[in-house]
Amino acid sequence: MNILQIGANKGYDDLTELIKDKAIKADLWGGEHLFFPETKEYKITRDYGLFSNVCVSIYGIMEWHKRLNTTPQKITFNLTEYLSDNIDVYHHLFKTSDEHLELQDISEERLFKFYRYFEPNLLGIGRNKWHFDFDIINRLLKKYYTISDAVIENINRIEKNNNINYEDTVFIWARKTDKICETDLPVSKTYKDILEQKNLLNNQLILQTDDLNVLNDFENENIQFKTLNEIPYAEPNLGFHQRLSQRLTDDQFTLKYGFNIIEYLQRLIALMVVASKCKACVIYPGCLSTMIPMFRGNFENYYSFINDKQLFT
Repeated sequence: MNILQIGANKGYDDLTELIKDKAIKADLWGGEHLFFPETKEYKITRDYGLFSNVCVSIYGIMEWHKRLNTTPQKITFNLTEYLSDNIDVYHHLFKTSDEHLELQDISEERLFKFYRYFEPNLLGIGRNKWHFDFDIINRLLKKYYTISDAVIENINRIEKNNNINYEDTVFIWARKTDKICETDLPVSKTYKDILEQKNLLNNQLILQTDDLNVLNDFENENIQFKTLNEIPYAEPNLGFHQRLSQRLTDDQFTLKYGFNIIEYLQRLIALMVVASKCKACVIYPGCLSTMIPMFRGNFENYYSFINDKQLFT
């Protein structure tokens, strides 16, 4: 395979030597990003966590549109943090619509703002609420991130097993593990303070965490909550996906946890969707800070930390 490197200002029409078996390569926030003009496939080979990769892929789609004036028709995720082989996990998580991504009616001013501010970071993508153009985001999600049937089955199971009434449920997603190396993280009392300030303590509270220390801290806060047991607990200071990078084979993983690695990724997406549907959310600082609002369609009744004290505003 021939690969042609392009710079940020190189346009599709400038690629005069492009032939059908060449892939176009661009530097798009870590990993390898390839675009195949013949098939319009966007292939991402990248480590890091699942939600980071989804946010970066959204950024990548818009970068291909800006640089090449075209958009992918197929996306491939090779997420090396989880699976070492060249295994595409995208289609296990999402569907791509056959419809064309329509952006022609978006003004140049709006597109310029979107291109300028909607970049990946430790909070997922974008840095302030006013960076989010939900009209454009909804079009991207409809085209590229419709939830797969397998993920929908996971969502239905979570809803049924936990008797979730979204109109009366507050979703709390808290963790430490490897995040302590990236940012200052709120303690359980800070979460409780937000719940009190927003008058949310009388709702059904669901806590999702992969950290037993966080679970123990919440239990000491004397609040009533339910925990979800969709993903295993991590070792101290080590995110669960980092443990995967130590290379349990898929068979070893399945034997140890009762589901395979792709099913683990499906559970993560399902949890994100469940959180997005709840009456309110209180979320740790990380990629979910912006992923959940994107799937939620707004920032209403949504409280995500930037660090241990400040909320994402």
